[in-house]
Parts: sequence; C-alpha cells; structure tokens
Amino acid sequence: CRSLEAGLTGLVTRLVATQNEDGGWSWAQSQRTPLENAQQDQSDVFVTSQAASALAQARALGISVPPEPLANAKAFLQNQFQAAAETDFERKLAILDAQAQSGEADFADVNRVYRVRNQLDARGLAVLMQILARMERTGTAKELEDALVAKLKRGEGKAFAPASNQELRFGGDEVETTAHALLALAMVDPILTRLQSIPG
Repeated sequence: CRSLEAGLTGLVTRLVATQNEDGGWSWAQSQRTPLENAQQDQSDVFVTSQAASALAQARALGISVPPEPLANAKAFLQNQFQAAAETDFERKLAILDAQAQSGEADFADVNRVYRVRNQLDARGLAVLMQILARMERTGTAKELEDALVAKLKRGEGKAFAPASNQELRFGGDEVETTAHALLALAMVDPILTRLQSIPG
C-alpha cells in the first residue's frame, strides 16, 4: 500500500531528524520542536536502542533508511555496551536486542548474559529469548521457556508478567513486560501451549 509506505517513510525521516550528534536519541519533550529535543538533551541508551530497532525494522520492510544515521546509532550503542557495568543486564539486553534486529549481535556477548539468566527478571528473560530467536538460536531460546513461564502469574482470568524494576530503566510496567513475554513465547512456540501451565 503506497499510503502506508509513504507514512513509514515520513516517520523514518522524522526519527532521523531527531538524532543527536553522538548517534543517540534523547527523551522528547512535547513543548519543544524535534530539532530542539535532539540538540538539548543527552542521548539515552534505551531510547536509542528503540530508535535503532525501528530503523532496522523499517529497512527490513523495504523502507529507504539512510545508512549514516543507523551506522552512527550502532556505534553509539556499541560504545555504551562496552561502558556498561558487568551486572547492568537491562542496559546490555536493550543494546543486544537492537543489534539482533540489525543482524549484528555478537553471540559471545549474548552468551555472557545467558550464563547469568537466573539473575534476570521476567522482562530480561523475555528480551533474551527474543534476541536468541532473532539470531536463529531458537533451541537455546526455548531453554528459557520454563524460567519465563515460572515468573508469569494468573489473576482475574488473565495471565500477566510482573513489572520490571522501573528504578533501573524507563518502562518495564506490567503491560510492557507482559507484551515482551508473549512475544518471546510466541517466537519459540506460536501456539503458546506453555501458557496453559501457569498456575491460577
């Protein structure tokens, strides 16, 4: 559909226009113009990860994405990954997810997080599963299924994932965490058979 393609192209143009000089993106403030937001705020690794993921997904759909902004975003994220603390799993997972969606995640980096999977919350496990699935390591991702399902809860006739530690990152509320969990489970088991095992 041409109108949809045109709309996506326009969104890519707007997103690229708000990129900071260091290759990252910052939190937007509605009272400022996109250019003012980009110029006045420090780049945020989580916002940048989502922006880079959006550009990678647009490119995968055949939308024209300028190569330089995406390359600059990748460089920013790689620098942030190298600077991240050893136990800053949320930051590392956000970056690795963006890299995986561009087809450039390093399995050695992913495997280091996988080794400490018992320390991850529901959101962390879900994102790690998605990363592994995108890297075509579905078997390894499926090994995390039991751990993720064990963290899900059922109440009032619905299954949900508890909120992430929001002191460490933006988002991570119950709705977002549940969405990540459902996507992760669907990527390794489209029928979602494991949801039936959640105690209620």
